[in-house]
Amino acid sequence: MTGIMKQLLVAIFAIPMLLFLTLISELWRNSEEGNSSTISSKIPISSLQQPYLPDRNIKYTKNGRRTHHFSILQKVERENVHMKPFPHLVIREALPQDIYSRIDSNFPPSDLFQKINSFRKVSDGKQNFGKENYRYDILPQEIREFLPEPYPSLLEYHSSCAFYLEVRDLFEEGIQRFRPDFYKFLNNKNLCSELFSEGKKDSSEDEFLMAMRVGINSPSRIASSNKGPHIDRISEIFGSLLYVRNESDKTAGGDFHIHSCKRRCSRILNLLKKNKQLESPLLKIIKTVKYEANTLVFFINSPLSIHSVGLRQPGNFNRQFLSIYGDVMKISKKYVHDESCCSNCVEGVIGCKFL
Repeated sequence: MTGIMKQLLVAIFAIPMLLFLTLISELWRNSEEGNSSTISSKIPISSLQQPYLPDRNIKYTKNGRRTHHFSILQKVERENVHMKPFPHLVIREALPQDIYSRIDSNFPPSDLFQKINSFRKVSDGKQNFGKENYRYDILPQEIREFLPEPYPSLLEYHSSCAFYLEVRDLFEEGIQRFRPDFYKFLNNKNLCSELFSEGKKDSSEDEFLMAMRVGINSPSRIASSNKGPHIDRISEIFGSLLYVRNESDKTAGGDFHIHSCKRRCSRILNLLKKNKQLESPLLKIIKTVKYEANTLVFFINSPLSIHSVGLRQPGNFNRQFLSIYGDVMKISKKYVHDESCCSNCVEGVIGCKFL
């Protein structure tokens, strides 16, 4: 057999085989594209572009309690919670230095507070600037829109179910004793799935609103107190302040005072409206929390949770803080009414009747 004949025979057998393999390859590729299209139609694009990664900021306390690198409660254990005269805790150096330094260095100046406020409508809480020793706030949506990191991440975590679970774990006894009116609601095992679904964060439609504000008390030319002894609105379940004191601020005062009743607390029944000042002769200061950088005061709100801001001397610096809170204003009437919440208030005894 000549060489030409051998080459012809190879070509006769090889060409069909090559065409067959090409066809198989094309069918396989089309099949893969079809499967990929099906998968893509079921999985959001964001999931394909950003595959799930574990949250590396999750951490655990010495006692094994789950917390987070952004959490104001990450250094807290149950033994840090004080029950008298109402459930509260005070933690110094509350946040890690890397987080706190970024909060401090990026804290918004007065003119940014004023600029952000100028975009608000009156119905959204527009404030008039120029008052001395007066509180001004940057609201949650404004934090997301105008402030740099770590503020949006701090807001995100402290509006989450994970943070709610931290609060419930640490303060369960305090809520049960001092806010039994809300204990069943907050102890609902399905609360996270029901109230923390996507799109419900800091919305006016929320039944349980957890959020963060960035706040200041403006400077004053005279010694004054921004807030005398008072209790917060009864729909608030917890409140907190994390101080972000400017390192150059040497102004004396502006500390946080925790009060208790000298005798029976029943006289405060007529003073339960939001921001109502209480009479000093009825009260005594049992603890003072200094206005110091990275210091946290956190409390469960009740008709016994009387607190105030101490006298602040004249100065040129804002009193700076983050306010993180939980509120059930929309549904509070289902559970509690101001006039009957504290019908048996006596110092050291249960705060509210269950309705």
